[in-house]
Amino acid sequence: MLFLFLCIIINTLVFLWFVINIFLKSSNTYKDKGRNEMVEMGVVLGSGGHTYEMIQILKQIKNSNILFNFFYSHNDNLSKIKTENELVNYQKNFFVIPRCRNVGDSYSLSFIKFIFSFLYCIFLTYKMKNMKVIIVNGPGVCVPLVYSLIFRKYIFLKNIKIVYIESICRVYSLSLSAKLLYYFADLFVVFSEHLKKKYKKAKYYGYTFELYSKKKKKKKKKKLLNNFISFIFYMPFF
Repeated sequence: MLFLFLCIIINTLVFLWFVINIFLKSSNTYKDKGRNEMVEMGVVLGSGGHTYEMIQILKQIKNSNILFNFFYSHNDNLSKIKTENELVNYQKNFFVIPRCRNVGDSYSLSFIKFIFSFLYCIFLTYKMKNMKVIIVNGPGVCVPLVYSLIFRKYIFLKNIKIVYIESICRVYSLSLSAKLLYYFADLFVVFSEHLKKKYKKAKYYGYTFELYSKKKKKKKKKKLLNNFISFIFYMPFF
C-alpha cells in the first residue's frame, strides 16, 4: 500500500513537471514556426521497428504545406535522432510524452501511468488547433495520445482524423494497440489480406510502401500508393 502511494506521488510530480514544461517552453516553439499558416499532421514514433516503418510511410507523403508534429516517449531519444536524419527537408517539431508502461510494471502501476499520460497529452495537444490528422502504427505510447485526441474530438468538438497503420509484422492477428484503437480510427490500414478479411473496417493496399521488397512493378506500386494517399488527403481533414 505504501509502495502504491509513493508511486502516485512520484507520478504526480512527474506529471506536474511535464505540464509546466508545456506552458513555459512548448508554447513558444509552437508559435515560432508559423504553424497557423500550415496544416499540421501528428505522427507517433515508437521504439523498435515502429519508427523505421513510419519513416518509410512519411517519405511517400511530400507536401510543403504540412508541418509534422512528432510525438515520442521521453526515454526513446533514438527515434527522434533517426527521424531527424532521415526526414531532413520536412518541416517538423518534436514533442515528448511520458511512457505509460515500462517492462516489468504491474497492471495497477501501468494504469496510473496511463491516466497521467492521458491527461498530459490533453494539455499538450490543446494548443494544436491546426492539427487535423494523426498517423500511428502501433507503439504503446500512441494509445494515451490518441485517446486524448478522441476526448478532444467529442468533448471540445475539435475535428481530427485518426489514421492507424498496423505494423507490417502483423499477419494473422492485430496488436494490442490496434485492438484498442480499431473502432476509433477513421482509416485502419493493414498489410495482410487475412486481416482484411477478418476485420471489416480494415483497408488493404498490399505492401504499399515497399518496406522490405524493392522489386515491385512501378505501375502497381503507384496505383496502390495513390489509393492510400487519396484516403488521407481527400477525406475531410483539411
